Amino acid sequence: MNSTRSKSLCAIFVGFLLTSCQPAPSFSTAPAPLAQPEASTIPDAPRDTSEPFEAVLWTLKYDLRTFDDLWSWLQNDVPDSAARHRAIGVAGLTGIAELSRFELADATLTSLDQAIAAYPNDPRLPLWASYIRWVKAYKSGDAPAVAAGYEDLEAKGQLYPSFTLFGLTLAIAADENATAERVQQGRDAYDRVVSEAGDLQFEAGVVAADRMHRTADFDSAPYNLSGTQALIGDMHLRAGDWEQAQVAYYTALHTNAAYRWPFRDEVQRRMENAEALAGSMEDELGFGALWNGARNVGERGIQEEGYGGRIGNGSCTLCHTALRRSDRAGGHDAAVGFVRLRYVAPEETPNPFPVFVALPEANPDSIPAGFAIGQTSVTPSWGEQVDARTYDLLMPAEPGRWFIAGQLFGGELGARANDKWETYLAKGLFDRPRFIDVRAGEITDIRNVPLVFERED
Repeated sequence: MNSTRSKSLCAIFVGFLLTSCQPAPSFSTAPAPLAQPEASTIPDAPRDTSEPFEAVLWTLKYDLRTFDDLWSWLQNDVPDSAARHRAIGVAGLTGIAELSRFELADATLTSLDQAIAAYPNDPRLPLWASYIRWVKAYKSGDAPAVAAGYEDLEAKGQLYPSFTLFGLTLAIAADENATAERVQQGRDAYDRVVSEAGDLQFEAGVVAADRMHRTADFDSAPYNLSGTQALIGDMHLRAGDWEQAQVAYYTALHTNAAYRWPFRDEVQRRMENAEALAGSMEDELGFGALWNGARNVGERGIQEEGYGGRIGNGSCTLCHTALRRSDRAGGHDAAVGFVRLRYVAPEETPNPFPVFVALPEANPDSIPAGFAIGQTSVTPSWGEQVDARTYDLLMPAEPGRWFIAGQLFGGELGARANDKWETYLAKGLFDRPRFIDVRAGEITDIRNVPLVFERED
């Protein structure tokens, strides 16, 4: 056998090993509601007087035009109880934030105060009450009360910093008079929220799991991660940091269910014009604001596209709406496929919150084309726990050929800052990156090759 032929056969043999050591992915049509070109089937509004909170969530998720009917029902038909007061508190908060119903503030605070007494272990309730008191001070132009309100919001945020501290950021986003220092305080508060959420991964138990659940996308907030990224993108713009704003907007547009997000077009517009908009409030920026903030979003980004008042200005519905792009007149979801993967979390993280990305074959070091962040549970098919350390996760990505990689890391501001793990889809004897096809409207299933997280050096 001559040398050239020997080398050729060797190359063929090595290539065979590289391609045959792992099974090929399987492909299937993505079912509804993952891929759903037509409008959603909206469930009937619940009116169970023993569970009034469900009726509030329905209004927030599906149709804010029914708010007055909801408010009347809560006031007149639901028997007096702690559950009723909590529902009135959340309904009032929604009315104030989304519909400028500031006349409801006092009644809302009365119910929230009673709910706080009845649910002492729910740290969200004191934060919501603090926010409404801040709104009252802001609307009255009482500068000392506004400053005191910020202090109270920050204090209430310490009760549950991976969630409630974001209330401080939202308030600052709504303040057209916020100084540069105050805007930076809002950005810093968000960094703390993210860091605290990262540290939750290392905590076991029901409380930690429930709090991590609210950090991800979940049934009551189907676009939680996209919404928070859009909000912090606005904060970066107010600070003049347009490049960081673009990163946040891009993440918002490519994370989890963002392909069907009603606010997608408006966030795309902001990302494309970030440099021109940086440092200016003249364009009515700020999804978290009712004044000099998101008040024109309905005219430009949502209502004109056919939602007809079902979605408000974005203060709450940015994260909490359950509607999708295909629910508007002539609308459609963005074209994506899905990767269904399986990963094995480190023993140190009983409550894992990984980030997976799809990177292009031509340049794996370039910008990702899709993200899967956290344990999304918008529908049963998004993700689930297989055993103590093994999880399935679904990641949307633009059609193409991609390299799948994942990271898992502790909070950057805490003691776990140096705890980092990584994984990626490898192939063959030499651990080379493996690329997979993603097709529009289909699921590429690679669970036959679990991705195992290993600690970074």
